[in-house]
Amino acid sequence: MQQQQNAARQGSNAPQNQNINYNVRHLPRTISGRSVNDVTMTDSPSPASPRIFVAQALSNEDCQTITELHRHLVEKPFDFQGHVQFIDLLRKGFTGHSQNGSDPHVYELLNDLRDARSTMDKVFPLGERLWSDWLDDEKLLARNIDDRVKVMELFRRAITDELTSASLWRLYGDYMYYLWATTYDVNDEGSQDWSAEDKEIGKEVFKWEPMMAVWEQGVASTERRLNDSNTVWDRYIEMLIQDHTKWPSPQKLQNIKAKFLDRLASAHATWDNTSQMYSSFISSFEESAWEQSMVAMNGNQRVQQAKSLYAIREPHELNIETAKRNGDEAAEWAAYSEYLEWELRMQGVSSFPLINGLYERATIRFPSVATLWNDYVSFLVEHPSRDFPVLPVAERATRHCPWSGDLWSQRMLTMEAEGKDFTELEITKHDATATGLLDVGGLDELMKVYIAWCGCLRRRAFEPGATEDELDIAEVAIRSALEHVQEVAEKKHGRDYPGDPQYRLERIHIKFMTQRGDMEAGRAILRSLVATQANNYDFWYRYYIWEMVIWAKFAMRATNEPETQLQTPAACTAVLREALNYVATLDWPEQLITMFINHCEQHESVHELRKAVIEAGKVTKLVNQRREKEAADAAAAYQQQQPTQAVVVETVTNGKRKRDSEASADVGATKKNRSDNSAGEVVTPKALPARDREHAVITVKNLPMDATETKVRQFFRDCGTINSIKLAPEKITQVATIEFETEQDALFAQTKAVKPFEGEDLEIRFATGATLWVTNYPPEADLHYIRNLFKDYDGIVDVRLPSLQLNTRRRFCYVQFKTPEQAYNATQLHDQVVTDEQGQTYKLVVRISDPPKALGRTGALAEGREVYVSNVAWFAHEDEIKDYLSPAGEIEQVRIPKNLAGKSKGTAFVSFKDKISAENAVTRFNNTEFKKRSLHLEISKSLVKRSEKAHVGSDAGLPSVDAESPSAASDDMNGHSGSNAKARSLALLNVPDTVNIARIRRLFEKHGALVRCSLRTDHSGAFAEYVDESSVGRAQLDLEGKEIDGNIVRTGTIGELFEQKRQFKTSKLTDRKKPAPAPAASSANNFAPARPGRPMQNATRGGRKPGLGFKKAADSHVGEGEKQEGGKSNDYFRDLMAKGKGEGGSAEGATGGGDNMET
Repeated sequence: MQQQQNAARQGSNAPQNQNINYNVRHLPRTISGRSVNDVTMTDSPSPASPRIFVAQALSNEDCQTITELHRHLVEKPFDFQGHVQFIDLLRKGFTGHSQNGSDPHVYELLNDLRDARSTMDKVFPLGERLWSDWLDDEKLLARNIDDRVKVMELFRRAITDELTSASLWRLYGDYMYYLWATTYDVNDEGSQDWSAEDKEIGKEVFKWEPMMAVWEQGVASTERRLNDSNTVWDRYIEMLIQDHTKWPSPQKLQNIKAKFLDRLASAHATWDNTSQMYSSFISSFEESAWEQSMVAMNGNQRVQQAKSLYAIREPHELNIETAKRNGDEAAEWAAYSEYLEWELRMQGVSSFPLINGLYERATIRFPSVATLWNDYVSFLVEHPSRDFPVLPVAERATRHCPWSGDLWSQRMLTMEAEGKDFTELEITKHDATATGLLDVGGLDELMKVYIAWCGCLRRRAFEPGATEDELDIAEVAIRSALEHVQEVAEKKHGRDYPGDPQYRLERIHIKFMTQRGDMEAGRAILRSLVATQANNYDFWYRYYIWEMVIWAKFAMRATNEPETQLQTPAACTAVLREALNYVATLDWPEQLITMFINHCEQHESVHELRKAVIEAGKVTKLVNQRREKEAADAAAAYQQQQPTQAVVVETVTNGKRKRDSEASADVGATKKNRSDNSAGEVVTPKALPARDREHAVITVKNLPMDATETKVRQFFRDCGTINSIKLAPEKITQVATIEFETEQDALFAQTKAVKPFEGEDLEIRFATGATLWVTNYPPEADLHYIRNLFKDYDGIVDVRLPSLQLNTRRRFCYVQFKTPEQAYNATQLHDQVVTDEQGQTYKLVVRISDPPKALGRTGALAEGREVYVSNVAWFAHEDEIKDYLSPAGEIEQVRIPKNLAGKSKGTAFVSFKDKISAENAVTRFNNTEFKKRSLHLEISKSLVKRSEKAHVGSDAGLPSVDAESPSAASDDMNGHSGSNAKARSLALLNVPDTVNIARIRRLFEKHGALVRCSLRTDHSGAFAEYVDESSVGRAQLDLEGKEIDGNIVRTGTIGELFEQKRQFKTSKLTDRKKPAPAPAASSANNFAPARPGRPMQNATRGGRKPGLGFKKAADSHVGEGEKQEGGKSNDYFRDLMAKGKGEGGSAEGATGGGDNMET
């Protein structure tokens, strides 16, 4: 719905000025002729009876379409696209009728056009284009003073909807000037349509001061639109100069100078033009002070700051302008998103008005994107300012996106926070729910409005000084909200609707009854929920905690009554015991059993504890049986499905297995001969304890906005080891996601719910089910790409990429949300097809993360149906091998790994359809002759070795030399001498271990064609060899200091890369040790003397012959006046690019530089 509306509003006739809108101060409400109710929402329009539309200026086909659209809108009055088409066709006839010279007042469908616009304006805002069309038509139709005053009122309504639209403000100002100029005969344009009586009356209505007031409001509203605010300001200053020219005065002169200086101190795209205008103005009216004025202007610090503010934002402006010029709405949205993200990340002391203005501009360009409005309102809440009030923005947000429950909720919370009258709040709630638009948005949107409304009533009922009437009003309203939601739900889902899965309104009702002191009523509500929530662990947990809160006052003995017998929490125990009856269907029975035992150990008598242990043992057996059955069913179901292999991570025996084309180009790996016995070995890293984030993470709500990570950590520090803390804003509070080291620590942290945090009651719950496991996205995807995938889903807390230190082939990530409900909504992206930059498609896998239920690896290798074939003739093809082995069974795929020169390595991997066929192939064809070579066959086994997973490389799709070829040291297949391989190579240092080879390749490829590219996670870096040396300079200039996944990377040589050690990170907040100081190179306390340098370091010892593969380093000669090149400066690379071909690097000689790093 949002996309349809946005496309309609910003179609081919989109507003002409879509450049940076720098926000605006809120204007006085006097500019609007409508009440708050009119601006926000009205009841749904009354449907008119169907009729036939006919007009001479329209074709029969257009008339038929108009008739059908009218009937459609009678049935569906909230179809935005239908309203737009209906109005456009009616106006098409009006325009054709007027252009033919006919009187526009006699157009047959004029009244219908006016009614259509008014009807749509009651439901949806029209946007810049439709407002502009409407205003132009009414200006054409205005014939007397009354008509022109109505046009003025229409302008006020337009700018109320689109407060910072430069195009609408310019139209408004020009029309006001036309009325004034015509009345006072300043110009003759259009005056022939005015009678003498109209001009006399106009002198009382259309005066200079009101006209200039409109222009001043327009300037204030658009002053921070960086690239089109000049459309209003330039015309405004021009009128002031004209007025001073005709009626000069010193006050006007000083006023105009002040206006110029203020404008020059504001960032805008036409700053140079404004400076030229100022210079011309001073030379015309104050010539003697011209030089002094220019010096003062150029020396003004605010003026220079304004120029720099625009200069650093100009690239973002160009991106937006380019996308707009190309008509690429998706690119324009991406440019706005990137611009906003950059502004928020780089914001400083003076950034608030600029960010506010950018949000204003973005909401005008994309008025139907509810998440954009929500971010804007949240930004204003986080940064309160008198000049930028929140409520007017929230009102416009709900008018543009009336189906968004989040925006209505934000508006109501803002009204409550600002102390608005209860009557206004009630009217707003009625506006939100009366039209049915929230139902169009979904039941959850309606629920959000009622949550805000009922929460407001509850808080208001227990404020100091609240009366009994307010308590009664709140109780009735909460019950009414529950009934209305149930009624709407049953209409949509039938009478079997089980109720809200999160029982949110019921929780508010329970809280209200608890605060009122009516515990039995609260308990009755909880009991009524058992029928629908019995399988929900969260419900039983909340029920238990509620009973514990009630019991808490009986848990402590008074000091003056030392012999009082304490009561055991019988009601609490009964709740947990009842919950155990549902372990066969409960979503988390293990945690319930643990909680039951812990409760009895802490609070119950020994008799109850013994009984609880026995009961827990019985239900544990039932749960284990259930899990075994679920695992068997899942395995059976999975075998029937087509396996989805997002990332291939296995490596086969003998060290010769390379997976697909990407693996076949590995560089930098040390080749070793393996014994025959190594084929069957499986080397695995030392087993580490599994890190079960999903069951060791809690979500903490209702944290104050000023709560910091340090304060939150201190609050929970006695609960256990904290691995990480993430804070995220949520309306007027914050939400913290805290990961503990163990599940027991997280469970203990639940007890903090009874302790206030800086006076606020916290809501603490497990974050189980709030994390998504996402895979099978394009290999080049980064954190920004993943966040953009989920941009339509609220509540993202964090995106985590896996470490590639032990396995560089991993391609998945975790997306953590604030609540399980938000995560579940985001699973709608599962199986959605995405496309990468090369046009290759990927089907996303998006599932709720649950490590205990994770399925084992699948595929031919993992299932034992892949055969490793060695001693294959180098000229054999895949089809020939397939034909030879096919008698053993059906073959799915045959792969022959190639070296960097594209030649066969003499091995093959054959994937059979089933394991029996693979074993049959080994039995029948092992040691048989194929193309005069004796084949060796065995079942492939995974060899997981850290040394093989620490680096990965590719040839970037280009031909290259074989590392084993004798020609590798001197020449490559592109005709480049191996002697300058070092000069053509560049290393990237301090690369995070979450970056894969695809992302590295994309970074390097932007600057030139590649010979090879390699990722070295064992040295926290990567390197690339370019075809041309000049590409190295461009890459170094661009990549030096670039931020990648939070790390600032550096560029250097391959030698520097291999000197760099792997970086290890710790995410724990309680165990951060300072790094040990590096040992000194030499010290007076060292017992052993320093080893003397040896001139013949590379010579062999004892006169023995060098070993196999030894190559003598090339001699280096440095002539007189020459220098041996080491590190190259930026000036060197600039000169190199200017020449087009590098001349340096000859002194570096030798294959010993970059290439030896790969052998």
